Amino acid sequence: MHKLKTISNLKLLILLIVSTCFIQFIITDFIITEEIFYSSYGEMLTLEQIESMIEWRKEHWWFSLVITAIVTIVKVSFVAITLIIGGLILESNISLKLIFKFVILSSFIFVLPNIYLILKYMTFQDLSTIQELHNLKPWELEYFINDSIEIYTWFKYPLSLINLFEFLFIAMLIFFFDKMLFNEVQKGVKVVLIGYGGGLFSWVVFITFISLQIF
Repeated sequence: MHKLKTISNLKLLILLIVSTCFIQFIITDFIITEEIFYSSYGEMLTLEQIESMIEWRKEHWWFSLVITAIVTIVKVSFVAITLIIGGLILESNISLKLIFKFVILSSFIFVLPNIYLILKYMTFQDLSTIQELHNLKPWELEYFINDSIEIYTWFKYPLSLINLFEFLFIAMLIFFFDKMLFNEVQKGVKVVLIGYGGGLFSWVVFITFISLQIF
């Protein structure tokens, strides 16, 4: 644990961004092939439109990587801010530097689902459509109930957050707060649940409200 404290947040963040971008690159270039584009959009778009999409992707291959990096930074910042607020509410004197370190380290857990998809579709099974890739998330509650009942569009996002890796992310945050800061599980749980839990709930309410207005 002491060695983790000595690693700079910038190095950890760069490692996280590089990891997520590399995995994104593998998925977009080696799993979602041109054939997948044709099978996914063949009935919805003309041949010219599909070819135009493929050509755009070739010319702007870097675009998805930039978006991935930006999203990663925004996620880390959002979670860190919610934990800072949680610490302030509980009147806990928490180092901002350590909070960002905890969030970055815990965020590596979200790399695992895409590694699973890469291993599955590059080793055991061929991908048929892009939609299949998006739907294959057996770690989410939505995956198990999507086929049994009709789910309202606005409810899909909140339901997708009930998943294995989200729980592991929260557990890792609590672990780091306990082992590296408080040495008290109960206090770590309170900061994470009040801070991150409250922030996530507010975000879900906002997204759900927007979805209701659109759909």
